Amino acid sequence: EYYSAELSQKVKRGLKENRSKGLSPGGPISFGYKSVNKKLVVDEDRAKIVLYIFQQFSQGKFAKDIVQDLTDKGITYKGKPFVIHLIYNILHAEKYIGKYEFEGVSFPDIYPAIVPKDLFYRVQHILAQNKLGNKDRRVDFLLERKILCGLCGHQINGESGTSKNGTR
Repeated sequence: EYYSAELSQKVKRGLKENRSKGLSPGGPISFGYKSVNKKLVVDEDRAKIVLYIFQQFSQGKFAKDIVQDLTDKGITYKGKPFVIHLIYNILHAEKYIGKYEFEGVSFPDIYPAIVPKDLFYRVQHILAQNKLGNKDRRVDFLLERKILCGLCGHQINGESGTSKNGTR
């Protein structure tokens, strides 16, 4: 037990030192980057795709349409077509503006920026608006965004309609 705890502590210390030196944090390398001598650098071809995804989304294109565009162009992710959740993972990742945090500590030298900050924050604003739902309705609901789950604190979304046989 003591050996295991000591080994864990040494590994964590080594990873923290590597991060402070600006070396790759380990694990899979994010799309748009490649590793050269243990440092992450921008993969120019893939970085253009990342920038394209951000630009298209900021111009109002839906993630499924971006996936279709990439598929039509023959662009893949690890040999497979892009999928919607991967597009959203890319859009949410702060590493694309050069920001990386681990256990509350910021490491600015690990990921070189691919996306301009103004574009990134514009996309974040769109994502936040989408999370709240469509505001372009003709009906204002009295309790919209006011009912929260008592356990997790997330919003509770109602659903209305009738069943297949017309009953509620």
